[in-house]
Amino acid sequence: MCVSHSVSPDFCDKVMFLLAQEHRGPLRGGGGAGRTAQEGGGAGRTAQEGGGDGCIALEAGGDGCIALEAGGDGCIALEAGGDGCIALEADGDGCIALEACGDCCIALEAGGDGCIALEAGGDGCIALEAGGDGCIALEADGDGCIALQAGGDGCIALEAGGDGCIALEAGGDGCIALETGGE
Repeated sequence: MCVSHSVSPDFCDKVMFLLAQEHRGPLRGGGGAGRTAQEGGGAGRTAQEGGGDGCIALEAGGDGCIALEAGGDGCIALEAGGDGCIALEADGDGCIALEACGDCCIALEAGGDGCIALEAGGDGCIALEAGGDGCIALEADGDGCIALQAGGDGCIALEAGGDGCIALEAGGDGCIALETGGE
């Protein structure tokens, strides 16, 4: 997997481990439990669609991309746009959702308490956006920037403007808030 310098190895390992775990078991597709429903969209691409809790659903767009879309708690959903990108989208508490924009970017978007949500804009950026108490939310603007935005008590929120800047903004008791301008 191609990642930027901003992505920690531990995070990448966790994502890849989770993906590997999900790929170990049989897929449940539209044809019933234990069956796999596949749709191919070109040489070397895999397109899968699943329905039901715990299912894995894949949809691929672009060479070498992995794309999943899932519905139901505990599902993993990916959607990929761009070569070599990993993109996930999930609905339901405790889900992991990624959406990738730009080559080699990692982007997550999640809904529900305790979720991790990322959204990336620009090569090599990490961006998170989260809703619900205790969530981590990042939003990145500019190459190599880290930006966080959070809502709810005890959250950490960052917002970055300009290359290599770190900016924090927080609302709620016990929050840390920073804002920086310039390199």
